[in-house]
Parts: sequence; C-alpha cells; structure tokens
Amino acid sequence: MGLRASVYAEEAQRWLPDEWSRAKATSIPPLPRPDPVADRELIVVADDNADMREYLRHLLDGYEVHTVSDGRQALETTRLLRPALLLTDVMMPQIDGFGLLRAVRDDTDIAGTPIILLSARAGEESRLEGLQAGADDYLVKPFTARELIARVEVHLKLAKLRRETAEREERLRMEAELERQRLNASQELLLKTTRLYNELQEREAEIRALKDRLQQENLELRDEVDRASMFEEIVGSSKTLKTVLFRVGKVAPSDSTVLITGETGTGKELIARAVHKRSQRSGRAFVSVNCGALAPGLISSELFGHEKGAFTGAMQRRLGRFELADGGTIFLDEVGDLPADTQVALLRVLQEREFERVGGTRPIQVDVRVIAATHRDLKAAIADGRFREDLFYRLNVFPIETPPLRERKDDILMLVEYFVERFAKKARKSIRTIEKRTLERLRAYDWPGNIRELQNVIERSVILSSGDVFAVDDVWLSNQPSQATSRVVAAQASSEREPRTERDIIEAALVASRGRVSGPLGAAAKLQIPPSTLEHKIKALKIDKSQFKFG
Repeated sequence: MGLRASVYAEEAQRWLPDEWSRAKATSIPPLPRPDPVADRELIVVADDNADMREYLRHLLDGYEVHTVSDGRQALETTRLLRPALLLTDVMMPQIDGFGLLRAVRDDTDIAGTPIILLSARAGEESRLEGLQAGADDYLVKPFTARELIARVEVHLKLAKLRRETAEREERLRMEAELERQRLNASQELLLKTTRLYNELQEREAEIRALKDRLQQENLELRDEVDRASMFEEIVGSSKTLKTVLFRVGKVAPSDSTVLITGETGTGKELIARAVHKRSQRSGRAFVSVNCGALAPGLISSELFGHEKGAFTGAMQRRLGRFELADGGTIFLDEVGDLPADTQVALLRVLQEREFERVGGTRPIQVDVRVIAATHRDLKAAIADGRFREDLFYRLNVFPIETPPLRERKDDILMLVEYFVERFAKKARKSIRTIEKRTLERLRAYDWPGNIRELQNVIERSVILSSGDVFAVDDVWLSNQPSQATSRVVAAQASSEREPRTERDIIEAALVASRGRVSGPLGAAAKLQIPPSTLEHKIKALKIDKSQFKFG
C-alpha cells in the first residue's frame, strides 16, 4: 500500500475505542451473505492490510461490510454478492486495483457497480488513469473519516438514483407502449398517448439535467474539500466578536429572517453558516447566492428557476435556488445589489412563502429561512430610491453587524497563528515562531480588506518564507489602496449612481472569483456564460485579470 495503516488505526481508536480494542483482540470471521430483505446496503472492501480493513469495517458500521485481502477475492466476491459499492486499494497482490476495475467493468452482470479507488499515490496522472478506466471516484491517502463517509454516501445515492431512473424509464416506456396499443383506434385516445409520450420526453430531459447538476455539485464539493479555506471556523475571543456570537446563539434556534451587515471581508457568510448550523434546519441544505456576481438578466432565473421555453436558450425546466433550499436556509449575499423587479419577487417570498418560476403560472410554496447580507448602506439606498423600504423591514427582522478587523485588534494574534499553521501545513513548511516586529506591524495596520486581506497577506508570506521564523514583507502592508482596490471601489461607487455596465458586472464577478475565469467557482460559471466568451469580453474591455487575484 505504501502507507502505514496505523494512521487510520489511531483515528479509529478516537472514534470507537472499545469496539476497536475488542476487534483487535479477537479474529473476526468472514461476513455471511446478507439477507436480501435487509435494509443495510452491502459494501465490499478490498485491501491487503488487515488493520486498514478493520478500520474501514468499523468506520462503515452503518452498512453490511465484507472484507477481502486481494483483487482476485474482491472480483469473485463482487460477482457472488453483487454489492452496492466496491471500495478497493490500488496496490494489492493477485490483481491490483486497476486490474480489478477493468475486470468489473468488462463483466456485464456487475459492470454498473460503483467503485472507489484508494491510493497513496497523489499524482494527477494516477488519478486520471483511475477515472479514465471507469472508477467513480479516486481517494488519496491519507484521508479523513468524514471525507470517506461523504464520498461513500454520495456514490450510493447516485447508484440508487440511476437504478430508480432506469426502473422509472422502463415503467413509463412500457405504460406508454401499452397505451398506444389500446388506444390506436380512437383519435381521443391517440392524443392521450401522444401526451404521455411527450411527458416521458420531458421527464427524461429533467433526469438528464438532474444528473448533470449532481455531477457539477459533486465537482464543487470536491473543490471545497481540497481547498483548505480559512472560513471553516470562527477564530477570535475579543469582546466585539463575543457580542456577535451571543446574538448568533440567540437568533439561530428561531426561524426569523436575519440581516448581516458589515464591510467586505469581515466574514458575513461565515456568520450566516453559523446561524444555520445552530438552527433546527442544520440537517437540510444551506444554499448561498452572491447577488452581486450575477448578471441582472439572470438573477430571477437563478433564484426562482424557469420553465422550458421561458426565454431563448431555456431548453428545459430548471429549479431555482429557493426550491433547492426548501426546508433549509438560503443566504443572499450582497442583497443590496438586487434589481428592482427581483426585489418585488423577493418581497413576495418573504410575505407569502411562495413564488413563480420565470415563464410559469403556478405558485410554488417553499419553507425556507432567509439570511441576507450586504456591505452597502441600505438606508441610504432607500433614500436614493434604489432599494425598497418594505423589503428592508422584511429583511431587517434581526440585524447582526460584523465588526471590521481594526475593531478586533485583540484577535489578530490568534488569527495570525491560525493562518500561519494552516498555510504552513498546506505548503509543507515548518514555521515555529512569529517575528515580534511582524506581529507589531500586523497589529498596527488598519486592514481595510479585513480578515480576507489578513488571510491573503499571511498566505503570501508563508509561500515566500524560507526559514522557521514567520515574517511579513513591508510591501504587503501599505496604507495606500492598491490599484485593484481602487478600481473595485470606483466600480461600486459608479453602480450606486447609475445602472451597472457590462464592465461593472464582469469586474464584480472577477472580484468574487479572485481573478479566475474557468472552473466551477470561476467568473464564467457565476455569470453562466462560456469561459471563451468571457475571455473575449475581458480582452475587448481591456480588463486586467491579474489585479483581482489578491483583492
């Protein structure tokens, strides 16, 4: 395997100390063939390391687990037991993981079995080889228990969806064919058959769209897992932060609408997620929408969805963010940037808990908690006629203001230590101490970009660091705003005076994506246009993408 299983054994002892000790003290016989009426799904685990097999067995205790020690046994067991999922190491005797993968895919009886490859080889070439050979996923050791469980759950759900989809398609096709045979002699019945056939086509299109969306969300999930973003925890112990967290703790258990205000980079989305995680909706979806990064013509479709044929290019029905968040929480970031017509629709959702898709006529009921955030002065926007006063009072049920970093100077040391440790680990560097002079400069700086700017400064400095003492170059701490910041501020000021231009929209999307155009989190995805089209527009408008990388 190339990796000691003791790493996972130690983690297993933290999870299940008593069961793990008993399992190590006694030999565990092979699992019998599961009862076909049992509810628990069967997973076959193939690994030549006994400790790893035992660890995975206990980690997956919510499923029926059958373990084998080599690829040949895994192939025979898969043909015999027909498991819901095959979890296999790459490096094994008899048949290695890639050989096992090819053998399963070549066998028509078991070719559809989901397969996750486990390997200590972290190279992109090895990952691509596995995925191109037909693996459903490729997990690099060492991995966390939560990551493995999440991947297993995703692929079991996808497999179940594929089975249900195939059964549903077959059932619908059989019903449609039978109906056509029965109603062939009658024009009225023939019309009914045609209608059923058209419904089948629409459902197949919806299924294809759902599969595409699941794949896209899975890619975004992997990207978020791979990126060790700072905004996973709230760090600090200052009095101002404790006041914010006290308010979060009070409002979270309720279903009240929350309006979070504060400067850019102060962690408004982090506060929104904290409210959701401590609410009764924590087990349901948290859907985040950056209203400022969407083109005005796409905002309504993004929030409320659209019907097939609602506009040019609407080839199929699309669910909006409010429907996806049903039962959970929707976070509307930069709500102050919403156009007037979308403000009216949002007000209806807040008042009546219903909306209509773009191009639709049927009201859709939703049960969703709304958390909004903005860095703008909404009262000034109301005075200028750019924001509805009735919508403001609907959103401002429970206000929370996130303090700027200059008012949290007591938290800077803790934040710096947190960032240094995180980025040093990411860069595989050993940093033992923080230079005293650096810490003094960090405390004295005003941080106009707040925590996001501090995060960027620490990450750059860790990358440039060559010793075990952390220091920050003076070039990163300037009281003069950077060119990128000036451009963004100018664009924001312009948008407050007049309608947003194409340049403003593109620059806002580049700010949100930190200069990235392609990829699931790039500016093109946020604007919902092809990357090549956006690159052409950036070139035509002479926009410098590099200035947004550290903004």
